[in-house]
Amino acid sequence: MSVVSFASDRILVMNNGRLEELAEVDTLFQQPLSDYTKKLIGAVMAMK
Repeated sequence: MSVVSFASDRILVMNNGRLEELAEVDTLFQQPLSDYTKKLIGAVMAMK
């Protein structure tokens, strides 16, 4: 997701073929709505 945030204005998060969340990059990383998105961002941050 960190690479995507560099190249995109908005991010669409999907889980098992279903839309989880669509938001602008800054909004998605600062205020994710879905639990799945929160877990993805947590995983990205843990790798840094």
